[in-house]
Amino acid sequence: MPGKTWAGPWPPHRPGPGVPGTKTQPGWGGILYTATSAPVTSVTATFTVPSLSGETGAVASIWVGIGDVMQTGIYCSYDEGQPGNYSNLWPWTWWISGNGAAELWDASAFPVAAGDSMTCSLSVGATTWTATLANATEGWSYANVRAIQAVNVAISDWPFPLNAAGVIIEKEGTHPLPDYGTLTFTDIVTTPAIVAEDVTYITTVNTDTDQTPGTYSAGSFTMTWHNYS
Repeated sequence: MPGKTWAGPWPPHRPGPGVPGTKTQPGWGGILYTATSAPVTSVTATFTVPSLSGETGAVASIWVGIGDVMQTGIYCSYDEGQPGNYSNLWPWTWWISGNGAAELWDASAFPVAAGDSMTCSLSVGATTWTATLANATEGWSYANVRAIQAVNVAISDWPFPLNAAGVIIEKEGTHPLPDYGTLTFTDIVTTPAIVAEDVTYITTVNTDTDQTPGTYSAGSFTMTWHNYS
């Protein structure tokens, strides 16, 4: 079950407005956009679901998020010999850090496979979160709507509004991050509009595997998996 925790202050430190930042983290890798003058109310990104290799039982999630409160994407585990080397591949939403509510979608109703084109979107309004996942290859799209108050997210530890949005690949569980090779996120759109100078680049560094984000430009960047230590 996905369980997301940012290991450090939120949002992550940047040198200052207009200066890209860098950070290392043991689980997350990707980019975080920190708006300087307004809350972030939406984030969208598209990617092609990769085939995997690596260590059987390795688990990863690929997601977009607003703050450290709301995330949606795909949750996947590696199993050599299965199609795309996936033993399980689910769309999912996740509502709040720590003891929060995660929801794995019915994979038979919302199928996902290696090679599929996935678009993940989040938006937040006055009273609701909306998580929309669309699989252009399989031909489905679904919007999952939840009341902001429904899981008690408006508490002192997770205040609103939130001014950061992320596009992330995350190592899950105790196994090394599965080897996805390279993965390019495209058509990244945020509200307010993402500004390259206000992006923080997060490199995953741990005892198992590393991954590194490339430079964000014109709505796109590429993640690269690195060899096991």
